[in-house]
Amino acid sequence: AVKVFSTALSSGNLRRLEELCVRTVRAPEATLALCEGLNSGKMSSLRKLQLHEVSLETEGAKALSEVVLAEKLPCLRTLVATSTRLTDAGFQALAEAWMSQPPPPLERLHIQYNNLTGGVTDILLKLLESDCLPALENVKLYSNYGMDEHARSLLSVAFPEVIDFGSW
Repeated sequence: AVKVFSTALSSGNLRRLEELCVRTVRAPEATLALCEGLNSGKMSSLRKLQLHEVSLETEGAKALSEVVLAEKLPCLRTLVATSTRLTDAGFQALAEAWMSQPPPPLERLHIQYNNLTGGVTDILLKLLESDCLPALENVKLYSNYGMDEHARSLLSVAFPEVIDFGSW
């Protein structure tokens, strides 16, 4: 089913789609197929991409990092990746892609309920300090239980208007 949907995404028939919500894609190969469809560059109107329970982990996030770029998704304002099992290495792939290639004009990055730890602190600080995402207003990180108090404090103090850990 995901392969068929991926083909539809890459066909250009959905080029006016502004919001896409994908739920419950647990097989890593299905996640890669989804990213392949998004990678066509034919989703130029997409403003909001929501991935819920889509298996990103590390490899899926690396594939996503090739997609969530200005060249492929020039209108993307909101990226939501909740309960995707996103890892530190996966987030690092996304951040490095955004710092090395023009990112979309993201305003909101919601990456809660994942497997992020304090290990993302340095790369997240570097990403936010680089100003490569100048429109970014909000980064939701709550319920990444691997993030210790020290990491939360560093990020909250450095970017109090942007970082959101919710209520702990």
